[in-house]
Formats: sequence, structure tokens, C-alpha cells
Amino acid sequence: MTPASPAMTLTLPALKSSMVDNGTFAELGGKVREVSVVMADLRGFTRFCERAAADLMSEVLNEYLTAMIDVIMSHHGWVQDFIGDGILGIFGAPEDDPDHARHAVESALNMQSAIRKLSARWQREYGISFALGVAVHTGDAFAGSVGSPKLSKYAVVGDPVNTAARLEELNRDLGTEIVMTRDTLERMRDHVDVEPRGSFPVRGRSHAVDVFELRGLERAEPAAKPLVLPRLSWA
Repeated sequence: MTPASPAMTLTLPALKSSMVDNGTFAELGGKVREVSVVMADLRGFTRFCERAAADLMSEVLNEYLTAMIDVIMSHHGWVQDFIGDGILGIFGAPEDDPDHARHAVESALNMQSAIRKLSARWQREYGISFALGVAVHTGDAFAGSVGSPKLSKYAVVGDPVNTAARLEELNRDLGTEIVMTRDTLERMRDHVDVEPRGSFPVRGRSHAVDVFELRGLERAEPAAKPLVLPRLSWA
């Protein structure tokens, strides 16, 4: 009799450790959690692949992925998937994070900073540069182990992921770098610099989504000068 194949789980080591600690790693299943999702896509990479040597393509792709993963993980997120040159980042699962929206927004802004630095170097060394389109959305999603008893992985599935992926494409039409939804904006308590760009239908959703261009974090107000009271004297 052929022995059963060992079960395989596709999970980042740090994420796997967290799942073991909170008991979500052992079996299929999960729960609904509020999460923030970041979807990013490298503009122009597909066309670059048509003419680039395989070793250069691999080098550029890996440098890009390394930079993006470092940014996402430094903001308490994790990367669920690579979709070609697209990246899906999750904030707020498997561990609770009351600031998941802020961490997702900060990650999106720093991802843009990272790609600008990479593109400047790639332009000097290889004569190539790329732009990055990013979308941020917040909502309730299923988070847990999915797959089969033989092959499974931890994943976040549902409307927030689908919406972020479809909204990212709006960057091309709007000429923006980062778009975000009202759902994320409301959890930021307006601590961001945004520009309303309108409401857009999203495939698979019954209602249009309010979209904002994310420009940066809100500038802190200058500290108020101390109040100096006049000296009073009594005769």
C-alpha cells in the first residue's frame, strides 16, 4: 500500500509562526475579519518582458518584489500572492491590527517611494523605468486556511480583495498612482491628503464605489505658540 502524501502548506515562515500561535494553522477553515487590502501592479513590465533577456527580466522582477515585500512587512502586512508582476498585500489578518487601514495606506505610499528609487537606478544601468499603480480597500473578508487536506494555504478571500484588484486598474484611466476607497478613508479619520475622483462601478458589486486619489499623509498642524498672559499688578 502506497503511503499517504504528506500535507503541504504554502505560507510565509513568519505568518506560519503566527498561525501556529493562534491555532489557525492546523486545519482548513477560518473566520470573517475586517482587513485592508493593497493591490499593486508594475506598469510597463509586460512590454519589457517581450524584449528583455531572461536573466535581466528575472533580476528586475526579483529586485522589485523584494522591495515591495520589505515595505509591506515593515508595516505589519504580509504578501498573499504574486500575480505576474502584481502584488496582493493583506493587513489585519491573521493577527488583529486596529490600525490596519493606516498601515495599508502608509505601505502604499512607501511602495511608490521604493519604486521611484529602483526606477532611477534601472534607468541609469539599463535604460528602463516603470511606474506603479496601487489600490487600497477595506472591508470584511474570510481569512483562514483554504485548499485541501493535501495542499493548503492561508488566504484572505472575498469582496475586499476583488474590489482592490479591480480598482487598481483605474489608475491607468485616472492618471493616478494610488487610489483608495471611502471605506478605507473613513477608518483613517481623514488623516490623509486625498482628492475625490468620483464613483465608479465595479464588476461583481451592486453599487458604485467612491474613489479617492491618495496623495500623502495629512501634514501635522504647526504647534501652537504658548499663551503668554500679561503681568498684572495691584496697587
